[in-house]
Amino acid sequence: MKRIWLIRHGKPEYGTEGSRCIGVTDLPLSGEGEAAMMRMGLRAAEHEGSFLRGAVFCSSPLRRAVSSGEAFLMGASQAERELKNTALARISGFSEVDLGSWDGLSFREIRERFPEEYRLRGESPGCYRTPGGETLEEAGHRFLKTLQLLAEDTGKDLVVFGHSGAMGAGLSILEHRSADGYRNYFRSYGGIIQLSMEEGGKIFRVDERVFI
Repeated sequence: MKRIWLIRHGKPEYGTEGSRCIGVTDLPLSGEGEAAMMRMGLRAAEHEGSFLRGAVFCSSPLRRAVSSGEAFLMGASQAERELKNTALARISGFSEVDLGSWDGLSFREIRERFPEEYRLRGESPGCYRTPGGETLEEAGHRFLKTLQLLAEDTGKDLVVFGHSGAMGAGLSILEHRSADGYRNYFRSYGGIIQLSMEEGGKIFRVDERVFI
């Protein structure tokens, strides 16, 4: 049975603009986020070194996810030297939901410019499509399809660094729920949820992992 870790990226560098609608806007990882991911990697390697040594590491191509994976591996290599030169594959199917013309705007600006659309998305975020973007439901299915194919192709355990929107929507769908429930997962930066994949290819959720 394969094990899969889904890890939300660390805290991004938002700048001074305040709360923003962030999907594929390519924000860098903050110094705080990098330090936290390094600590997590060290703690994870101390507890799960054998799992990490045999796993394939991959991430969304967005900088905050890639840098999180690199920081995690840097921390993990302090406890498991074999992980020092581990490759981190960038996979487009693991990217965050594309929020189209809203991507990167402040929530205040969205409320002022698109009040009705903002209300509708608040009522049913899973199936609402922002102009030029994709729905959370679509992003969730994209994520799950990519994960399934990768797990079957590699035949190994996986560690994936991604985003709360796409991964949360994917887990909602995996557990036969509406993508509206994406916020029930990955509430914190660096959150880890463990999945397992049976021999027949069925993926199911196991539990949440914490390494402090």
